[in-house]
Amino acid sequence: MKLFDSRRQREDPEQPPPQPLPPEQVPAYRLYSERQVLLTTALFSPLAGGVLLWANLRKLGQRGRAWLALLYGPAFTACLIGLAVVMSKVKGLPTGWLLEGISIGATHLLFKSWIQEGLRAHLAAGGKIASHLRALGAAIFGAAGITALLFAGFMGALLFGPTSLYDSFAHCVTFSRTYTVAREEVCYRHGASEAEARAVGTALQKEKFFNGRRLAMVARLERSAEKLVLSLQLDEEMLRAEDARRYFDDLARSVAAAVTPGKPFELHLCDEDWNVRATLPERR
Repeated sequence: MKLFDSRRQREDPEQPPPQPLPPEQVPAYRLYSERQVLLTTALFSPLAGGVLLWANLRKLGQRGRAWLALLYGPAFTACLIGLAVVMSKVKGLPTGWLLEGISIGATHLLFKSWIQEGLRAHLAAGGKIASHLRALGAAIFGAAGITALLFAGFMGALLFGPTSLYDSFAHCVTFSRTYTVAREEVCYRHGASEAEARAVGTALQKEKFFNGRRLAMVARLERSAEKLVLSLQLDEEMLRAEDARRYFDDLARSVAAAVTPGKPFELHLCDEDWNVRATLPERR
């Protein structure tokens, strides 16, 4: 037995235990594990998972990929929202589960191709993984910060950007706006054209209905049986004013003369819920 043991020791000598690195060579930073990244993606959105991807890549010195990961969060989230709108039209489709699987799968692929090798080297050098609580906090606050920046950018575009960005999407023509995002606008639909909406808005400005006040004044323009119909959204004070009928009767006459001279035109006075409260006669 002793001979056998000594021969086995010569054939398979015990390897000495690896010596720990000096403290100055051990990474001082902590990385987020794949499980933490995928969990925050599943619980919140790719916005949260992208924040942890960005933090890992930045610590690993891959700053170019880090910024790509930060852009991945909002861009992929926007794609998922668009996909959800399309999928919602298909009855019986488990939209939520499918989108969850897509977001987790995409985040997993990014982690595997960009971070996995760096994480292994980090652990081999004695580096550590961040705590679950720290990962959760970083994901929540990071995603909240990105959301706040996106919202500020959206509001800035509404307030200071070209009105065509909003108008082309909403099928409206904006004539004024304020810092409260209140707009004076004419929205056109059901056969009415943008050119007609611009002519109506110009006439409303001329008659001082659109006067740049800090209130939202919305008009809707549409065609009904070859008749141009203009609907104005008014509050109760404007609807009950003593001279309201006379004012809007003159307004209808001016708009009809400017936009559809000699053609059928009708003006609807609506409340704040777009219920028609009064209809002025057709103008021919």
